[in-house]
Amino acid sequence: KLYNVKIIELGVQSLIDEVLFLSQRGHTSKDVEKASVLIKDMGFLLGHQLMPGLPGDNKERFLLSVKKSILMKPDMVRIYPTLVLENTELYNMYVNEVYKPISLDMAVSISAISYLYYKANNVNVIRIGLQTTDEINKDNIVGGPYHPSIGELVRSKIFLWMIYHFLKDIDVFSKIVISGSSKDYNYMIGYRGENVKILKNIFKNLSIRQDPSALEENIVISVNRGEYKISLVDFSKKVYKDGINLDEVIK
Repeated sequence: KLYNVKIIELGVQSLIDEVLFLSQRGHTSKDVEKASVLIKDMGFLLGHQLMPGLPGDNKERFLLSVKKSILMKPDMVRIYPTLVLENTELYNMYVNEVYKPISLDMAVSISAISYLYYKANNVNVIRIGLQTTDEINKDNIVGGPYHPSIGELVRSKIFLWMIYHFLKDIDVFSKIVISGSSKDYNYMIGYRGENVKILKNIFKNLSIRQDPSALEENIVISVNRGEYKISLVDFSKKVYKDGINLDEVIK
């Protein structure tokens, strides 16, 4: 605090000890718990950084790590899907076929569910995906779910789930108009319009539009003569509480 430090972020990576051991991280889940308590007790803001797709990890294990992280009450979180970089131990495991990275689709799905879990518990996810630098760029990433706009992919997936979860029992020939804020519009239509393609393939008379007066992270769905409001916060709480299997909601 003498140097005006306000935030301390921990490279948590995982809260499953076997994953940490296989990834040679050098710490345990108990170490993270102790450090998190100390940081909060000393009056600093606490950040957690987690990495889906490490050796020994899977979707269920990572979401358990997220739930354990939530119990430590971080003020902010970064989610970095694991990438394979040249001249690293993970690279050696990769070329020797000891380690297989997760796919981009899986990374997006896991990150999206994690985002919703944190959102439901009022924890701010401030970044998804590593920032490109001179050391970390597409030229030296040899494996893993790299995408320059993975954050947009994740948020687009969340809005697709949110929209479809409401519409899944609606007659496919109903007139449907979905509206939301200008800031959320790109997430509603999806990366390169992918959400629109998926939804219109199911619902034949569907349109998505911007509403300058709409609140961020809120959408309004008009079906025939009815109008329904859905917030991202409420949806995230439902997902966290009810354990909806979003991967089975829509492909």
